[in-house]
Amino acid sequence: MTRHWVITLLGIAAALTGCGQTEFTVTPLRGTVLCKGRPVAEGLVQFSPVNTGNPMSGKTGAGEIASDGSFVVTTYSQGDGAVIGKCLITAGPNDPKQPWPCKLKQPIEFEIQPGVSNVVIEVLDNGTGKVTPAT
Repeated sequence: MTRHWVITLLGIAAALTGCGQTEFTVTPLRGTVLCKGRPVAEGLVQFSPVNTGNPMSGKTGAGEIASDGSFVVTTYSQGDGAVIGKCLITAGPNDPKQPWPCKLKQPIEFEIQPGVSNVVIEVLDNGTGKVTPAT
């Protein structure tokens, strides 16, 4: 019976203290998605943190692409931004069954840094992409 209580108390202690960090540091981030120099009119862009040796690398942030190509990233609460650090960026249509003007062959690697609050994501003719911090 004592073993049961010890296990129960350990479970309660773990629940109260948490098993690790629940939220990672984010920085406000917004931007524009371009295809061949023109704004993409709809879709979704995602910023997925890359594991850099830390088993907990962060939570993916996402933003819906508006008709003018703009997006605002949300990770924990509306418009709060993306997790700071290296990430892989993907972009595509809201409905994967629908055609999209440009298709990324692979995610774009980018490092989100504090103070970089605006980026331009450009899908190039060859299906590669580039990310440029904007002012």
